[in-house]
Amino acid sequence: MTELDGAVQFFAHRAAVGVERPPLPEPTVLRWLTLAGVELTAAVAVISSLVNFRRLQVIRDYVDGVATSTDVEHGDDIARSFVVVLGCLVVFTTLMLAMWTFRTVKNAAVRHPSTAPGPWGAALFWFVPIGWYIVPWSRLRWASRAGGAPDVGMLTMWQVLFLFSTCTGSLGSWWARDVNQSSVDDIVTNFERYAIVTAMGAVLVVSSAVAAVLAMPRIDRQTSGTAPRL
Repeated sequence: MTELDGAVQFFAHRAAVGVERPPLPEPTVLRWLTLAGVELTAAVAVISSLVNFRRLQVIRDYVDGVATSTDVEHGDDIARSFVVVLGCLVVFTTLMLAMWTFRTVKNAAVRHPSTAPGPWGAALFWFVPIGWYIVPWSRLRWASRAGGAPDVGMLTMWQVLFLFSTCTGSLGSWWARDVNQSSVDDIVTNFERYAIVTAMGAVLVVSSAVAAVLAMPRIDRQTSGTAPRL
């Protein structure tokens, strides 16, 4: 019998005889690492959007004959560096978020085994397109409600902001491709759209980060049984 199986049987027995479930340790380190990734991603997204507006001005100057192609290429190199850094941060944050989700849902499943969904699905679906908009959030919502705890309202807001921020990022990537295929006459207009979309995406990423900072500690308290009783 594994440690998890033993814990599940222990809590199931206590629930059957009406004994209060003791709290479990919160996944504090995983939460901190996840929030660090979220906040760094938001900061890099904001800086990257500012870089894009600077690139827009350089492109305008190039079309007007003020800037040179070297200036444009220098701006492109800086932007590519930010894209690489942002991509690495997204991978790191997603990995930490999956590990935190696993521990959080597992804590709730151990304390309330009768109706528990699997924590593995909650974690792995962060890496499944489309599924990452639904499954992890539904598992976290179940975990926060387990045992009669009140729902985490900020979790829904976090989910909505996550949806819009990722969709905006995809739209920005599509427009970036369109910019590269544009003629000289259209490149400024197309890049203006791209810069505006990336700025909107940065605002949404920052808003999503704020929602995560507010929601994650409360979810951990509820799933681990450390939330104060009203």
